[in-house]
Formats: sequence, structure tokens, C-alpha cells
Amino acid sequence: MALPDADDLKSYLRIQTTAEDTLLAALVTAATGAVQAFVRRPLLAEARTFVIEKPARALYGTVTMLHLPIYPVAAEDSNTAAAEITDSDGTILVEGTDYRIDLRTGEIFGLSASAEFPYGNWPYTITASVGLSALDEYATAIEPVLFQAILDVAADLYQRRNPAAGSESTGGGVSTSYSGGLPPRVQDLLMPYRMVRAL
Repeated sequence: MALPDADDLKSYLRIQTTAEDTLLAALVTAATGAVQAFVRRPLLAEARTFVIEKPARALYGTVTMLHLPIYPVAAEDSNTAAAEITDSDGTILVEGTDYRIDLRTGEIFGLSASAEFPYGNWPYTITASVGLSALDEYATAIEPVLFQAILDVAADLYQRRNPAAGSESTGGGVSTSYSGGLPPRVQDLLMPYRMVRAL
């Protein structure tokens, strides 16, 4: 399974013509962006570079652990490079010797004999692949939820293409009211995958 495309949305909405294909593709793109913004991290792991300054609250203390602002971190494999940490002197730190990284939480623990995170050479530049697809359970547990959430958001956008409309009525006394943001059902689906630390 992959994330949905315009054909998936077309099937979901039971649309049989090609007249709205461009609109449907745009809605899927917008819905994917809205879902990614809600979970506060990339859905598919992508390479990012972070510059980590010494925290102001620790100017006179020591720091033994760094936090990546986006997590989880992809493990090194044939498709993904390992996380790379460089200090202010340009020295590339060695995983297992200078630091240990928790791929699920993005926490990087210093292993140096020095009390300060490897040698205290701030700032540290970290390049890593980060995003939800880095989790082991992504394909079996997370991707199906993202698939449904994106379809629901795109269908919601399709239904209320007039953003000024707050409600609508149809025959038979059926009335629908809209709230701002993602539909509540989608928020419920995505809440377990929302990143705690904001970007």
C-alpha cells in the first residue's frame, strides 16, 4: 500500500468521469499536506539538516543529550544514509563511540569521557532521514491510517469547495455543519502519530 492518489479518491467518491481529475489530484495533494502539518513531521522519511545550539538554560551547565526536533530517525540501510553529526570544528562524530541515537525518539546520548555532550564543541550539525515511515510498524499499522485520513480530508475538501459555507441542507431534512480544520474523525485517527515536540 502507498499513500492515496487521485484515482483512489475518485473511487472513494464514486466518481466515474474524468472531468474533475485535475481537481481531485490537487485535493489529494492539499489533504496530504494538511495531514502532514497535523502530525508535525514528514509522513515519508526525508533527509533534513539541523543545527543544534547549546540550550540557553544550560549555558553554565553541561548537556549530555541532544534532541532532534523531528523524529523518528531512519536506520541506516541500502536506501538511507546513517545520521551524521558534525561538531563546530568539522569533526564527524562516530556512532557507538561518541554517541548513541534512539531512532524512535530522536534523542542522541553522548558517550564521551567528557561531562559535556561529545567534547562540548557547539553547535552540532546533524543530517538524518526523519519521518513517520522510519518506524518499523509504518507499513502495517501507520500507512493504512494515513491513507484513510488523507482520503477523508480530500473528500471533505471536495464536498465543501466553498470555504465560506458553514453548513448545508439537502432534501429529506438532512443538514450538515462544518467546523474549521481537519474533520474530528481524522483528528482522532491521527492523534496517536502527532509529534509531541513542535517543529
